[in-house]
Amino acid sequence: MPEQTSSIISKVWGMCNPLRDDGLSYGDYLEQLTYLIFLKMSDEYAKPPYKKESGIPAGYTWQDMNTLTGSELEEQYKKTLEKLGSRAESSVRSSRARSTKSAMRQSFTGLCR
Repeated sequence: MPEQTSSIISKVWGMCNPLRDDGLSYGDYLEQLTYLIFLKMSDEYAKPPYKKESGIPAGYTWQDMNTLTGSELEEQYKKTLEKLGSRAESSVRSSRARSTKSAMRQSFTGLCR
């Protein structure tokens, strides 16, 4: 296994241990870890050579949390999850509404034929 892969795996388990020790179940800390990896990957893709727009609002990025520690980090992480969660729910609702409208339109067209 390449050294970089070992390092990443080590870091991931390093993030899991405190979560598990705080009493989170496997599913809960897996979910938290997924959010953290998403934020980190989004940060990496925003840098060269990719320079991709992440869509994550200012104030809620990996860089916004990167220098925080302790309760400040925990508070910012909670705010980030709430903000991104509300944006995702809005997108899902909007997508469902479009799908429903499309299905209704197709049904109505079928009835009129």
